[in-house]
Amino acid sequence: MKLLFVLTIMLCSFSVMAGQQIGQISSLRVTSKSIGSNPAHFLLSGTASEQPSCATLPYWTFDADTPTGKNFLATLLTAQATGRSVAVYGTGECGLRPGMESVIEIDLAP
Repeated sequence: MKLLFVLTIMLCSFSVMAGQQIGQISSLRVTSKSIGSNPAHFLLSGTASEQPSCATLPYWTFDADTPTGKNFLATLLTAQATGRSVAVYGTGECGLRPGMESVIEIDLAP
């Protein structure tokens, strides 16, 4: 019974740091992950919050070769062309490129 209680407490207290940021696109580099280890990445104005310790660079990254990545790219290009801000949410991991948090969601800000 004590073991069950301890495991429950441990699971409830486990949290993953995942970054988020709202800003305008300062830089956008679109590359293909299939031709090297440099996936698409971008920089926003402002400062990200709650990023994991692996995110040592201020850039966000995504795989532009996937359908989701193409949707991210379309959203970023729309924001850049219209001067709108985006809200970016990270995965809490830096698996695509060391130092850059991977993106899980991008929203056009109102």
